[in-house]
Amino acid sequence: MHSTCRILFLSALAVFASAVVAAADPDRPNVVIIAGDDVGWPYHGFMPSPQVLQTNAGPLAVQEIVQTPNLDTLASEGVTFTRGYSTASLCQPSLMSFLSSHGLHAFQWRARELELESVSQIGDIPYRRESHYLRTLPRELERRGYVSWEGGKMWYGTYEDAGFTDGLATSVGGFFQTIGDHFGRDDWDTALCGSTAPPEASCPALDPMREFLDGTDGRPFFLWFAPLLPHTPFDAPQEYRDPYEALGLPFWAVNYLANMTWFDELVGELLAELEERGLAENTLVIYASDNGWGLGFQFFPGQGKGKGTLYDLGFRTPILFRWPARIPAGATYDDLVSTSDIPATILDYVFGKDAPAGAVGLSLRERLEGGAPVGRSEIVTYDAGKALVNDTWRYLQFPDGHEELYRIDLDPFEEVDLAAANPQVLDQLAAEIEAHTDALEAPPSRTEIVGRLVHWETGEPLEGAEVRLDGGPSTLASIVGPGGWFEFGPLDPSVDYGLRRNRNVANDFRDDRTGTLYAGVEPSTSTGIFHTFEASPTTTLSGEFGATLVGTLSEEGTGDPLEGLVVMLSGRVAGRKSTARVVTQPDGRFRVANLGAPATYRIAVKSTKTHRTVVRKIEVATPEDEISLDLAAAPK
Repeated sequence: MHSTCRILFLSALAVFASAVVAAADPDRPNVVIIAGDDVGWPYHGFMPSPQVLQTNAGPLAVQEIVQTPNLDTLASEGVTFTRGYSTASLCQPSLMSFLSSHGLHAFQWRARELELESVSQIGDIPYRRESHYLRTLPRELERRGYVSWEGGKMWYGTYEDAGFTDGLATSVGGFFQTIGDHFGRDDWDTALCGSTAPPEASCPALDPMREFLDGTDGRPFFLWFAPLLPHTPFDAPQEYRDPYEALGLPFWAVNYLANMTWFDELVGELLAELEERGLAENTLVIYASDNGWGLGFQFFPGQGKGKGTLYDLGFRTPILFRWPARIPAGATYDDLVSTSDIPATILDYVFGKDAPAGAVGLSLRERLEGGAPVGRSEIVTYDAGKALVNDTWRYLQFPDGHEELYRIDLDPFEEVDLAAANPQVLDQLAAEIEAHTDALEAPPSRTEIVGRLVHWETGEPLEGAEVRLDGGPSTLASIVGPGGWFEFGPLDPSVDYGLRRNRNVANDFRDDRTGTLYAGVEPSTSTGIFHTFEASPTTTLSGEFGATLVGTLSEEGTGDPLEGLVVMLSGRVAGRKSTARVVTQPDGRFRVANLGAPATYRIAVKSTKTHRTVVRKIEVATPEDEISLDLAAAPK
């Protein structure tokens, strides 16, 4: 487990030459993602649904039948988006959006994987291990000082491949299984777990998570809580089957709803654990399903209407957010939201307005805190074709060219196809899907390169070293901070870059990494890449690193931002020279991470043909410092 630096891209409101040192934000939340597996949107007590099931007492609304008291409580204590959508109707591609730091769609993740395979230093990516090279949510949070734990279904390699600091997925296993998939189901005992257990009982199914929480030592944490429920096998304890069997429901309904109650009981154990540890108040808990299910509309994935199909029941999911310290309780919204919005919202809360650029989804933070509606007019999903949903219509494009159209506001289970009677609507919605797809595939205007520098034998991070990036208008330099993290960007993605060590630092890369590291030619590169580099140190690295400098460079007099100028820093940390070079962005922003402390740094913006040289000094007292510096260069 490693502590890491904070990533910020702060914009200043005023243009003046000043420096202010601010304390690190002590209020960033712990984060828990609860990922249901095959949870259909109608099968929650808190979700009104027109679906009716026949019982021995007559027809009953499904939400009067299903027993999910813990999820119902979670909804009442936070904000519920009733019209959420997963990015796919199958777990593997859908979980890409949960796991990626930027909420990527499946085809974007695959495009980045193909790009990485084209880079000579990486070569073929091992089976299901692509997350090792990609920017994931736990990696971004670790750069901010979080520790993280993976429990349950993830699909993409081991927990270490995905960037978690701890977890259960220690090997890939077979195609349909990863070690640790059955977290929550394993060791479940109704005598010790759930509502049938005495209050003092400790549920052994949560022991791996408890062990992790015991070792966090007050650091913020991220939990990936993804039990394989209510997914098959339908083997819920008999206690959870009894109430449904008593209603005389058919076996397929009993099987599914009993597993749904089992899932709810497990969620209850998690929420109780957070409460007992005094963590609930400052923990952001998020719930959504990886994909939907059509109880009574399908019996197998890909059949009927539901999981594995293009229909609404396969994609739609409620999305819940609870954070008692920040989010008001009890609100319910029908805004169109997506599971790709989950990473954007988390990073907004952790990093503020300076969250890493390039998110596919939208941050829901403002809406969660009582602000204006999200404002999204439609959602496009991709799986077994393409589909678009808005407040009125749901339009489906199948791979064979077949089209279907439904009034989703009047026909939530898509039973009356209106395509033949509405050719103009088909044309309009088809054009909107094409525009949406083009936007996701458009080359980015900026990208980032992020990585870690570690000892080639032990894997320990090499804090305080320097790496350099060749390419573009100038060679840039980055200081390696806590956890071995370094970063470059945002950068011009049309340039090929080579990464190398700083020749002035007594560290040698074990492998030849001086060739092309990254070529921004694929449309999926808006979030850049992640890669680990190995080094062999020949001297002891000393000093404390992690402070951050952010600011803007503008023209004196006009306040216009100055783009593409190199900001250079130099200082001495523990007797050793430490340098960094970054380039200003189109809006004049610049950011330097991992500065050492204590140190005095000289900051210089070199004279250009149009502007005079700017020189300033800053004092860095501690590795937690966040320094804001706005510079103005006078025209010649």
